[in-house]
Amino acid sequence: MIAARRISGLKTRLGQWQKRLLPLCYAVALVGFLGFALLRFLADRAAETRLLDLAAARSEGLSQTAPGSYLTEGGDAQLIFEGLDANIRTVSLNAAFQNAPGELELFWVRGAVQPFSARQRAIGAPQNDGSVLYRLPPGRVADLRVDLGILSENVVVVSALTLNPRLPAAHYFVPSPRSLFFLALAPALASCAIVIIIEGVAALRAHTRRETGKSLYAE
Repeated sequence: MIAARRISGLKTRLGQWQKRLLPLCYAVALVGFLGFALLRFLADRAAETRLLDLAAARSEGLSQTAPGSYLTEGGDAQLIFEGLDANIRTVSLNAAFQNAPGELELFWVRGAVQPFSARQRAIGAPQNDGSVLYRLPPGRVADLRVDLGILSENVVVVSALTLNPRLPAAHYFVPSPRSLFFLALAPALASCAIVIIIEGVAALRAHTRRETGKSLYAE
């Protein structure tokens, strides 16, 4: 009888706690998102903004037709910037293409003697202003390679390539569609998982108490 009352009281407290669990999970997820966004915002602001000199770039698969204007000669057109030795977190490419170039990639190396590798690659994300933004993991970069598409005989006009551009605050604090999906789904899943675990532990404890009581009664 005492065990039954304890179980009933535990279920009541658990039901009351569940009502507060889901809002708590959403609050934790929101605070975590804003905290991460703030850290990334501050780290990007601390990095030095630098406009690269296009004339200093080494080109492959490109023929220059005018300052900043190129004609791709093959399927692997590249602009390579060497000896940067800079803390680079983001790179902004402002370029116009006669034909859609396909996926734009950026490669980097940490040391000057290292070859470019697919393991150190960023995919460009188109921005509302027409630029392409690349985000790199934290660390110093020795060389950069910008791939300008896979089309042959494509006219490319590069107006600017900026290291660590000053991005608007909305870029950090306004969630993307993928982030919104995560913020909507993850807290609900976490809440369900916590409830299942707690109910399982409570059921196991109740079962253990019943078995212990049966053993004592049998003795």
